[in-house]
Amino acid sequence: MRKHLAPALAGIGFFLLVAGIIASVWAPGVVKKTPLKVDTTTLLTGEAAKIDTSGRMITKPIYAENRTMVDSSVSDDSTVVWSQRSCVAFGAEGRCFDQRNPNRIVVPTDELVTGSSLVFGSDRVTAEGVGTSRLPQKVQDAGGVATKGLINKWPFDTAKRDYTYWDSTIGEELPATFERTARIDGLQTYVFQVQAEKVAIDVAPNTPGVYSSTKEIYVEPATGSIINQTEQQERWLADGTKVLDLSVGFTKGQISANVADAESNRSSIALITRVVPLVGFIGGGALLAAAALLVARRRSQVRVERADGRTLVDA
Repeated sequence: MRKHLAPALAGIGFFLLVAGIIASVWAPGVVKKTPLKVDTTTLLTGEAAKIDTSGRMITKPIYAENRTMVDSSVSDDSTVVWSQRSCVAFGAEGRCFDQRNPNRIVVPTDELVTGSSLVFGSDRVTAEGVGTSRLPQKVQDAGGVATKGLINKWPFDTAKRDYTYWDSTIGEELPATFERTARIDGLQTYVFQVQAEKVAIDVAPNTPGVYSSTKEIYVEPATGSIINQTEQQERWLADGTKVLDLSVGFTKGQISANVADAESNRSSIALITRVVPLVGFIGGGALLAAAALLVARRRSQVRVERADGRTLVDA
């Protein structure tokens, strides 16, 4: 029995060692990569003052919905293509889009505050937007746009530094400044601020105006996922008349769901990139050492028995 123990220990140890090497070298490049199957809905609530047909600013509660989906048919190993639709509407907390047809807004026109859509690509590792050279022609023909900076997530292992963020309202990237850390339901996040100051835009079709916005984005650093986001936004006509004053942020339920998802994903990443390599290197090394010790001990016993002129009997 003993003569079979050393090879068995060596085999298991070698297996664990190889598993540790694979987990430490190959796994991070796989798990720290945006998946190609994503379909998320983000819900927000807040308040907005919007000018009505009489010229008065009417303040009402608002809700918002962002629907973000990956188009796996045109994504590849390095670039993920996204379709993102957003809508803000007056009323209590609700939904903007038809759940069976995410391209169809079900909000009445007189209750709609703003609506937008964006098709873009991002790098699966850095989460940075990509230019037209990396966007499939099919996506460009369907209205996909080249983007720069971060858009709908931060990179894995987010650092406490400044990034750039794509503002789809103005079609440009803006500085995303690291401000502080903050805990949300016990989860540590990094808080980034993005500001647009009096930027010229069309506040309505063929209606020039000015736009300002301050966003605070709360990011879980290991996964790069956005846990919460708040925005203060204002729009004016070219003559200085304010037409929109909006304050919005993720709902409490949305934040709780984001925290749970981030904790689960962070644990999975840690298991694959930290725990498995440790078990492989430490456990595999220990078993290989034990196998070597058994072999050395057996050889020593053989030498001793031979020197005594006796025959070694396997016990």
